Amino acid sequence: MNDASEATIMLFVITGLIIVDAVQTMIMILDKGIYKDEREELMKKSVKELRLMLIGVKKTSRLCKEELIEMLVTN
Repeated sequence: MNDASEATIMLFVITGLIIVDAVQTMIMILDKGIYKDEREELMKKSVKELRLMLIGVKKTSRLCKEELIEMLVTN
């Protein structure tokens, strides 16, 4: 092969890799979402897990799940 055809093939290979990477990124964005609601993700956790996330914060033992989530979101 000559230099021109070799350069053309490399250009197509690199372009193909860039396109594959872009498609993978688009699929990941659609799957995970750009903006996830933090409250929804925290609602999936148990009260025990939420309290573990608030280690060092006093008076969390008497709080309900919604109040624990509010503390996590505001901090």
